[in-house]
Amino acid sequence: SRHPQKKLCPFTCLCMPLSLMFVFDPLSHPLQSNLHLFFSYLYFYGVNFSLITSLFYLYFTEPKLFKTVLQAYLLILGIVLAMYLHYTSVNTLFEVTFTSAMTILVIVTIRKLN
Repeated sequence: SRHPQKKLCPFTCLCMPLSLMFVFDPLSHPLQSNLHLFFSYLYFYGVNFSLITSLFYLYFTEPKLFKTVLQAYLLILGIVLAMYLHYTSVNTLFEVTFTSAMTILVIVTIRKLN
């Protein structure tokens, strides 16, 4: 396998569905809310780490694919930033858009490198 994060990526992509198993209602369910946040943050940092690592790898090995993945990554970040600024909070639409787009980008990157 050529992808540097191939073993970490599937685990990372499972973190967001795991977070959905726990309700976010801090007043009524503080433990479940903390688990929801834990898996959400784990996903966020894990998927970004995987993509940034992939970008460094692609920069040196496949410059054309590097440019495409970087543009897609920046587009995703731009869209979710615009959504955040529009709604001034993280909402379900923001989470679904970010999660779906980043998961697809990670999967495409892994498949292109193998």
